[in-house]
Amino acid sequence: HALAGVFQPELIAAAQQAVLTQAIDHFTQALAWQPNWENLLYNRGTLYVGRALLSPTDETGDLDAAIADLTGVIVRQPQRVDPLLNRGIAYYERDGAGDPARAQADFGRAIALAPQDARGYYHLGLARIRAADAGWPADLLAAAQLQPADPSIQNGLCWGYALDGDAATALPYCERAVAGDPSGSSFDGRAMALSQLGRYDEAAADLARYLAWVKAESPRLYAKMHGPE
Repeated sequence: HALAGVFQPELIAAAQQAVLTQAIDHFTQALAWQPNWENLLYNRGTLYVGRALLSPTDETGDLDAAIADLTGVIVRQPQRVDPLLNRGIAYYERDGAGDPARAQADFGRAIALAPQDARGYYHLGLARIRAADAGWPADLLAAAQLQPADPSIQNGLCWGYALDGDAATALPYCERAVAGDPSGSSFDGRAMALSQLGRYDEAAADLARYLAWVKAESPRLYAKMHGPE
């Protein structure tokens, strides 16, 4: 009981980064002995992506390293889906010149290889939303058909329609996202739809819940996730 409350979220996030760094170092040592073992490259590349997402500052170096490792796997095993998905995520997060198109290409290849896997459609839909591609609903609706209970997919539909200014269509998806994951991570999307409908007090309350979630779960990432804005 005396230890209760010792591990604050910020310390947990720092510990996660430290564990990922240690794991990356171990895989690097293993690759020195087995440089042609694709699973070592895949695991290290995936860990680089994870560490980048937890980084409160510049994540470009880790994303560059992830893309290099995952590309090595894809060249040798082009039929594997997970390396394509993870490299696509790395491209999406890095978001440099040409990266959005590369991300969409990876997600499209993943869909072609595994058309019953909702992840490819989900990530492609998000990438197309960012690119202002009006065809994004087809991807997220396909993902929702495969995994109707997934709150992340419902939140993607909420965001997409809200960004398009179609709050009436967005709101039911927002409600399903919040119901499926009441932690707070989906409240910002619902706030966008509510504000467009003139329900400003409810929107403000949702944003307060979202910011409380960010501060509780990822305080080191608060600025990176645009909390002050």
